[in-house]
Amino acid sequence: MKKSLKTLTATFGIAGLVILTGCGEATDVTKEPLDQAVEVVEQKAGDMMDSTLEAGKDAMEGTDQALEKAMDKTAETGDAMMDKVTETGEDIMDKNTEMMKKQEVMDGEAMEKTDETIGDDGTKNLDVSYRSPAGAETIAVSMTITGGKVSEIIATPEAVESVSIKHQAAFAEAVSAKVVGKSIAEIADIDAIGGSSLTTGGFKAAVAAL
Repeated sequence: MKKSLKTLTATFGIAGLVILTGCGEATDVTKEPLDQAVEVVEQKAGDMMDSTLEAGKDAMEGTDQALEKAMDKTAETGDAMMDKVTETGEDIMDKNTEMMKKQEVMDGEAMEKTDETIGDDGTKNLDVSYRSPAGAETIAVSMTITGGKVSEIIATPEAVESVSIKHQAAFAEAVSAKVVGKSIAEIADIDAIGGSSLTTGGFKAAVAAL
């Protein structure tokens, strides 16, 4: 019996097992040798299947009764698996719902931040920096905030290369008309001030960092 089980498990594997005693030598089998047979099966094949479907421990049990017990055992296992699958699915749905709620809160906070006006009132001195074809550039900007919006702004060019000086001068001349009265959200939407796109980009980045 041990040798047969070893050959079967090595060749085909075992997903389940039904032990029948209602045929063959059933009338001569007593409980003790039957229990020994069941023990051998569990030792040799028990770790190769989810559970051993035992039927026929009562020596005179028939095939119909054995199959009925086996089917009941399988049904119990299937119900347990289905409960586990259902529970896992519900957990996943709960986690997805929680993640969606957190994302909604984060989106709402981001929108609120976008609509904020500029920091506290007072004068802000900005060290605006950016890169042009000539290399690294800077321009000094002094901006006064009143009621959360720009009330006054002065830009002082610091470029040394002729083309950069021209663009910074154009920016400094036009910046007041473009920026006074605006909030952070509105400044972010401004296009090239005085036609100076690189200088404007550096200025907008400095304002966004306030």
